[in-house]
Amino acid sequence: MQEDMTRALKSILQEYCEISSLLTEEIVKVHQEISASVDQIDPLSEYEHFIESYRSPETPEASVEFDASLLDETDNLPANEILWNTLTADSLQAMLSSATDELSLTQQNLRTKEALADDLDAKIQTSEQSSEKKSDCVLLLSQKLSLLELHHVVQSLQSSETRLASQKALLDAKMAAATSPPPPPPAPAPPYEDDTRSLGSTVNTHTHTHTHALTHIYSRVANFGYLAGVRF
Repeated sequence: MQEDMTRALKSILQEYCEISSLLTEEIVKVHQEISASVDQIDPLSEYEHFIESYRSPETPEASVEFDASLLDETDNLPANEILWNTLTADSLQAMLSSATDELSLTQQNLRTKEALADDLDAKIQTSEQSSEKKSDCVLLLSQKLSLLELHHVVQSLQSSETRLASQKALLDAKMAAATSPPPPPPAPAPPYEDDTRSLGSTVNTHTHTHTHALTHIYSRVANFGYLAGVRF
């Protein structure tokens, strides 16, 4: 952009040299000096070392530390998560409505500015091809400055659109999760048939073993009583 401004200034001075009248020898001499100085202007090299010569010192980045004690009264709220309950529902719904309206307005403005930028860009290309006078570059420079400002506005609107769309998506997801019914409780597990069979077989085995042991003991006691002369 600096080169375009220098080129526009050069065109103005050249046109002034062409239309100025020569009345005296002193004016002729001054005019020749002006013409020679104008011819020496080179838009490409005019700002070649400008940044190195006039660079401002680097500003140290400010250091900021967050005071963690501010979180002591938040009742252990989870970080990076929207809390939706009876206390925050109204404010979050209002925030969602505001974000939706602002997003719609931002998208409309973005489309309008993009159309203006495209139209102005087409005009600039046409002017560059059809310029006749040297002073036409002044108008061309003004159009380029306007186009640059439009590009900055479009970039700002695009950033706002992305931010608002992200906020709206988070709030929509949180509201959908808060208003959805809770999942049904899990169904009870069906009984396992082999468990009953195993338990019954185990009980029957223990009962049979116990009965057999009692019969054996009774038989031995009876034999002992018979030998001793006692009848059972």
